Amino acid sequence: MIFPVVFAAAVVKLSNTILPDYTPGCRCTANDIHFSQYAYPESIPKCTHRASAAEKSRVAQPYGLARSQWPDVEFDRFIPLGLGGSHDDDKLWPQPHADGSYDKDDVENSTYQQLSQGQITQREAIQMILDWTNSAYGTNYNAEQVMNRQCSG
Repeated sequence: MIFPVVFAAAVVKLSNTILPDYTPGCRCTANDIHFSQYAYPESIPKCTHRASAAEKSRVAQPYGLARSQWPDVEFDRFIPLGLGGSHDDDKLWPQPHADGSYDKDDVENSTYQQLSQGQITQREAIQMILDWTNSAYGTNYNAEQVMNRQCSG
């Protein structure tokens, strides 16, 4: 059974930091138009999709980011595509490189490897991402909240 993930969209800005207070993050399903395959021993539905310039513009606008600032951020999904995150552009947030976007990428890559070897579950992988986020931003996300929320549509 697939449990979609969602957070109410809210963002807190601290000086130059863009903090995802409750950034949406639904999981991919086999019914998603960008569904590509089931992956990992757990058979997690995976979507593929690269954010277009139009999607990035829609995401950057509420954050007040000019296009000239795009090189300073990674348009990232709170729940990564590689962990079964949704492709939807409203699941993106502009994570500043100065706030550790590359470090989060390292955590993501580690979870992909562990998932592919069957060493961890999707829930555990998502918790690893949330643990990094909690440590980096002082938030208090947990996988149980994420895994059991329904998408808003």
